[in-house]
Amino acid sequence: YTGGNSAISVTGSDSFDMQTSSKGGNFGVNMSAEGLSYDVGQRDITIDVSGSEIPFPLALTMAETGFKLLMPVTPSDEEQDFGLGITLRDFAVPDMLWGMVDPTGTLPHDPATIVLDLAGKGKLLFDMFDPKAVEALEDGEQDPGELNAVSINELLVSAAGAKLTGTGDFTFN
Repeated sequence: YTGGNSAISVTGSDSFDMQTSSKGGNFGVNMSAEGLSYDVGQRDITIDVSGSEIPFPLALTMAETGFKLLMPVTPSDEEQDFGLGITLRDFAVPDMLWGMVDPTGTLPHDPATIVLDLAGKGKLLFDMFDPKAVEALEDGEQDPGELNAVSINELLVSAAGAKLTGTGDFTFN
């Protein structure tokens, strides 16, 4: 989708104002017998928030935000793919917020990034569309699933002059 703007204003005994904008992004949803997937993202986001319950105005920017989810929806004795992804790239907060955690200005105030991309194999052991199966799960009479493997395709945390990266594969018996 293309870019857009939004504005929310609440007045009364408490006030709240928020303006947002982005340069566009993507929104994908797919559901079939093989599974459910979401792939949502935005680019060049700005958020300005103020209100009577907020001690000072907030102005936040982010180069990219994203969320991905892949999960099975039908039970199977065979391994099924699943995944989860979260992206908060080049997230910048105002110096006023930085001053609360770094009052002497010792740390770099560069934008922060958090990226996590997981994939795996598992088995869904109940029918999530069957109310009786969900009730059995809630009552502890049914296991939800079986985790067989997880891969960390990407782990990136970059903030305050520090950087953590990682990848890895885990199997479970």
